[in-house]
Amino acid sequence: MNRQARRAAARGKTKAPGTPPEIALWFDAALDHQQAGRTAEAARLYDRILAADPSHLNSLQNLGLIALLAGRHDLAVNQFTRALALNAAQPDQHHYMAVALQGLGRSAEALAHCQRTLALKADHLGARTLLGEILQAQGKHDEALACYERVLAVDPGNEPALANLATVMAAKGRFAEASQAYERALALNPDNPLTHSNFGIFHHDRGDLERAIGCYVRAMELKPEHLDAHYNFCAALLGLSQFDAAAAYYEQFLPLKPDFIAGYSHLALAYNGAGKTQEALAAVQRGLAKAETPFGKSVFVQCLRNLTTAPDEALRDLIVRAVSEPWTRPNELTRQCVALIKANAEIAACIERAGAAWPSHPSGDELYGRAGLNALSHDTLLRVYLENSRVSSLDMELFLTAVRAVLLETAASAQADTALAENTLAFYGAIARQCFIAEYAFLQSDMELSRVNVLRDAVTAALRADAPIHPIQLASIAAYGPLHSLTESEKLLTRAWPMPIDALLTQQIREPAEERRLRVSIPALTPIDDRRSSVD
Repeated sequence: MNRQARRAAARGKTKAPGTPPEIALWFDAALDHQQAGRTAEAARLYDRILAADPSHLNSLQNLGLIALLAGRHDLAVNQFTRALALNAAQPDQHHYMAVALQGLGRSAEALAHCQRTLALKADHLGARTLLGEILQAQGKHDEALACYERVLAVDPGNEPALANLATVMAAKGRFAEASQAYERALALNPDNPLTHSNFGIFHHDRGDLERAIGCYVRAMELKPEHLDAHYNFCAALLGLSQFDAAAAYYEQFLPLKPDFIAGYSHLALAYNGAGKTQEALAAVQRGLAKAETPFGKSVFVQCLRNLTTAPDEALRDLIVRAVSEPWTRPNELTRQCVALIKANAEIAACIERAGAAWPSHPSGDELYGRAGLNALSHDTLLRVYLENSRVSSLDMELFLTAVRAVLLETAASAQADTALAENTLAFYGAIARQCFIAEYAFLQSDMELSRVNVLRDAVTAALRADAPIHPIQLASIAAYGPLHSLTESEKLLTRAWPMPIDALLTQQIREPAEERRLRVSIPALTPIDDRRSSVD
């Protein structure tokens, strides 16, 4: 129990007029327990008093204080609400309510109670300090600074106000004054872990990592569960390139705090910095399995980019999401995606056959073999890679060119009732989307151009006649040119299509139309002058 809480509890020590004798005895006993730190015994007696007298103000207040000091801010708010209903003119009650509300993250309400406290008692230093903290969290540094300076004008030895003043001064770039304020705060209370940690951050931001580490270590000694100190300590080690030390520290610390999610990402960075990429990926996987954070996803991508061998199959699902959501620019993971795709022997054989046959295109049976098309159609990573990233290797380009030719041959002979597996259509839809992304740069023969023109004419005629169109025909056309270039292309949007084809329509008709609409609506900032510049 701190001094302020002890004084507040003691205010109720005197028996109020008309108080039954047994309640006075219970209250005195409860207060003795509370001041001795036996809060459970005190709380039981306060509850007994309130059962007999629900309006016993001091019992409500002291129960609120017990809850507040135990970190039970929700319970504290309930008790202080009842107390304020009995007496709203008590500044301390408003202050304690503000502390409890701030603990729940309800800053706007906490701010209102701070202001109410100061309206009742302008020199209430606790409320003034808390008001500064709320304003500081809102980024209102000048107003927060004014609060702390006003507190220190009355009480120059107010350690919390000094520590907060130091943080605000650092944020305002007044570094020399900030350092002096931290030193004064620590001279007043050398055992405050938060001040040591914040002083460490101050040194860290200034680039003095050695001094920062000293501060973090002291904060951890005083409060081993201070997670920010652990996190920043290892960040400083990483900043000093002490990768093995940081990794060893986290391997010891994380078993004690397995829910410290950021720690897994820092462990991964430490291993990554030490050149132990496999260990780094294993560490960040552990963190992502517990909770997916933007930092964790970013570290996963960073570690994956450093991988020089084919990724492990266990990483496949994460890589699919990293490319499709995406967690980074998909092109940054091209090498890793292709390596994992080629790890499938059936797919690798298809790629090799396409390269061996170049410049001829093998037939579907020759290209796919017995199981190639099934493997290609069921490889989710291949599909999302084609849909989101541009192919950049020669062997993959030759393979996709061969697949496109097979797709065209399949579409040319397809009838309206020709059955096609959903996965196969999704694969061919991904091929078409890749061709659009690559701006149709893949080589095409005169025979292919002739066939696709015939197919385009047939689809256009079907649109005009409202006749059936096989989805594979649209995928094939879209692999050689954008669907929005089709005559009557807008009629495609009036029909229901399988999901892979609808995605093609979005890429090649809906989105280009929206881009054209936005282009017209964007105002020109300066007049357009088409005259050429000249040099005298």
